[in-house]
Amino acid sequence: MDLRAILNTPPPSPPRAPSTPEPLFTSTERNPETSRDMRLQIQTALLFNIPYKEICEELGVTDKRVWHAERYRLTLQKARTHLEKLTTPQREILRE
Repeated sequence: MDLRAILNTPPPSPPRAPSTPEPLFTSTERNPETSRDMRLQIQTALLFNIPYKEICEELGVTDKRVWHAERYRLTLQKARTHLEKLTTPQREILRE
């Protein structure tokens, strides 16, 4: 074998470590996010008495997501409390 052939051959690959098994589900597959539109579709399907199993198969969501969409609002609601800066007696004193 000549020197050029030796220099052009790739080096031997290092021994492989035993591979770790891949997880069966990624977090997004097992517990997919549901958008507002998806929750609206779920709630509409529930209005027409479509069973959970059919909704899950058609929309690709879990039973828990259907359960949550059925029981909670589409979007979070902002707390509507407003604390007054001054009490009524303090306002009266300022007016005087």
